[in-house]
Amino acid sequence: MKSAGRVLASGVGVVALLPSLAWATPSTTYWAPSTALCQAWGLPHVTYDTYFGKGPAAGSQGAPNYPIDTGLTVGFLPFEKLQGEVGFDLLLPSDYPAFFNVKLCTPESALFAGSPGISFGIYNVGTKKDVTDYNVLHLMFQKTFRGGSGYAAVGVYHGLKESLFTNSEGKVVRTGAMVGVFSPDIPVGVKGLK
Repeated sequence: MKSAGRVLASGVGVVALLPSLAWATPSTTYWAPSTALCQAWGLPHVTYDTYFGKGPAAGSQGAPNYPIDTGLTVGFLPFEKLQGEVGFDLLLPSDYPAFFNVKLCTPESALFAGSPGISFGIYNVGTKKDVTDYNVLHLMFQKTFRGGSGYAAVGVYHGLKESLFTNSEGKVVRTGAMVGVFSPDIPVGVKGLK
């Protein structure tokens, strides 16, 4: 499924509003659920994301302090027209690393011919009250590009914990847009690489 043509464009509002510990990876392609896809029934997805880059030393002001994200998401519904996934992420190092997520999905054309894929769920369900319990609801709509390869997804999120959605100007902003784009596969043409 991985290809050289993967394009990342997600979390338009989420990126600006949440500190790095608020991010988790339900359904994998992005650090936010910017896709209307669910893991298939019984199919696990193991997450392991690490980050490095040039900049100020870790722990100093302006340093890109992204956590290591390790997790597991698995499909839990055996139906064709209604799918579901549930998972967790551990963002380390942290005093309260556990975040949980769950979502329901309908694939494209499941509701009627030509209907978009739709997902609804919650992510960043943390374990420490008023510290990591962001509890972000999301609703996404998705359509595959002509030719059947790649897609575009758009949707909204709304954080349930008002006190954790205060921006740098002191305003509470709990609702925003999410956009995801996945390009068609671009064959690399090198032995061993798809």
